Amino acid sequence: MIRKLSVTFLFLALHLTSSAQDLDYFAELNAPLSFGDSRFNALAGNMVGMSGSLTALALNPATVGLYRQDAFSASGNIFNSRNRSTNGGTLGNSSNLNVGNVGFVARDPNNGWHVFFSYNTDQLYRGRLRNNEANGGSILSQFINNAAGTPPEYLPELGPYEDMMYQSYAVDYNSNTGNYFAPANLFDVNTKHLYFRQGMRNRWTLGTGKGLTQRFYVGGSLSFVHTFETVEITHEESFNETTDLTDFTMEEWWNNSAVGITGNVGFYYRPVQSLRIAAAFELPSIYGFNQDWETKFRADRPSISASGITAEGYGEMYQWSMMTAPKLRGGITFVGGRTGLLTVNYTYAPTAAGRMFSRNERYLNESIDS
Repeated sequence: MIRKLSVTFLFLALHLTSSAQDLDYFAELNAPLSFGDSRFNALAGNMVGMSGSLTALALNPATVGLYRQDAFSASGNIFNSRNRSTNGGTLGNSSNLNVGNVGFVARDPNNGWHVFFSYNTDQLYRGRLRNNEANGGSILSQFINNAAGTPPEYLPELGPYEDMMYQSYAVDYNSNTGNYFAPANLFDVNTKHLYFRQGMRNRWTLGTGKGLTQRFYVGGSLSFVHTFETVEITHEESFNETTDLTDFTMEEWWNNSAVGITGNVGFYYRPVQSLRIAAAFELPSIYGFNQDWETKFRADRPSISASGITAEGYGEMYQWSMMTAPKLRGGITFVGGRTGLLTVNYTYAPTAAGRMFSRNERYLNESIDS
């Protein structure tokens, strides 16, 4: 048995903006993205032109039939993200070294069915954002607007942030108007904001494929997907003009993890030596999510407490399930001998077919420590 070992490193530079704080898992998990091994990335996600990429095998298992010998492959990559403000100043950087792909192909020369296993890094969640602002607005304004007209005893039903805003004594309630107000100017505030996110989506794929003829190949696979991330946010405010409230701090931490399962089938067709056509259909992925969430508000008001009042909220065990959209991948490649190749790939993912279902959230009221 002949084994091939290829270790390569791929340098990635991704530009992330502050909108990354809006963690839309539904959109991210629907994205047909995979980092994987160096050959897959060097060919811009090509799964049609040639064999040799075990990441491409995970997307189209039919190409395993092209292997003429057993193979082993490993690939690493370095991920770097840089956040920039609109004026070009760097707000934050984050780097990560990880294994992009590990896998092997085992041939069966007797019946022609080849088996493969492939581990791939589909996505990396990594970002760091630091943002300082002077004489800006307070985050309390949106909570005050949301809470308007809701008595304090009903704030827990309205939302945790609005309830904690009141429980931490960051605002007072006017029973005559039904509105909340802060004893400070909310439009003259110095803020410090720190956001850090890390995590990844991994895929383990076991599949098989066979050449029905010398020109036509078919295959299928089963994939287990694991996605996880940790997010930490610290938001500090100092009020320049105040009658009582001097400082406000909001801290959040949450940990998301999910396990999913999916499968796909594909074909590879080579009518002539210079032309290759391939397509693969991936079933919807079913994910079961668990989320641990903690948040803390602190307000400094000398008239109430010299040390500040803290409200802590725990969203214990947010649980839900989701189904991503199916994906249809296809491509065509023209090969010009040893000169080069021209390939066009296409992925269709009807995100409207995805669903969020069986959601079960649990929230515990805050306890106040003074």
